[in-house]
Amino acid sequence: MLGHDPKQPVTVQAFPEGLLTTEEIAPRLFIQPRTAALWARQGRIPAYHIGRKLGFKWVEVEHSLRRVTNSKSES
Repeated sequence: MLGHDPKQPVTVQAFPEGLLTTEEIAPRLFIQPRTAALWARQGRIPAYHIGRKLGFKWVEVEHSLRRVTNSKSES
């Protein structure tokens, strides 16, 4: 980084407030982080692309999974 003073800490942009990473969402769903990413790519759970990473809103994921569970039980 040009002009950066090595004595000063580098500010790293944090993950957006309210979004969970694949590593944070996976244990809540009792799955592996890779599975969470796969489900997001398949559209099974909603996700946001933050650069090359995925972010999840727990309320939206929970709502999406409840909708799928309810539609299967009604069939």
